[in-house]
Amino acid sequence: HLLVRPHPANAHHMAKLDDQDGVTVWPRTGELPKSEASQQDFYNSLVHCVATFGVNTTGMIDAVINDKPCVTIVTEEYRATQSDAVHFNHLLEANVLDVTEGPQESADAIERIWKGDDCTKRARRLFTLDFVRPRGIDRPAAEFASRAVEMAGDGKRGTEINAALSQMRTPLEVGVE
Repeated sequence: HLLVRPHPANAHHMAKLDDQDGVTVWPRTGELPKSEASQQDFYNSLVHCVATFGVNTTGMIDAVINDKPCVTIVTEEYRATQSDAVHFNHLLEANVLDVTEGPQESADAIERIWKGDDCTKRARRLFTLDFVRPRGIDRPAAEFASRAVEMAGDGKRGTEINAALSQMRTPLEVGVE
């Protein structure tokens, strides 16, 4: 079964898919995960999927953090919105996306992942450790954010704050296959 989770700005394009066998569009009008209920729906969409597919969305980072393969399609039609988005470029540079160039190649990639061939697993783990949680995945981000605010309030410059926060990182033993 395929769950299509449309971006709110493009949900109208997905309505026709809801009539297809084996396809569910949810939420039908798209929804940003702002409320507790919508956050739970978003989380459930991620943890219960085999893979995700997106053109360009910050949800791709959420998929990577939740260790889910993410397939994307890069064509001239989407290139401008993808290349102009900083987060999309971070994902490309980290090789965490399964990049395809057309619908059939995208379907083939999803089928390959469904069968257990996940070629971006290691890159996703490294991206999460290096980009998303560079101070350690085992420590709350709020700890670093509050310390940064305190230091900024004390008149510290960005370079000083970053250096001090770097010292706060604890060694983390994570098996990255």
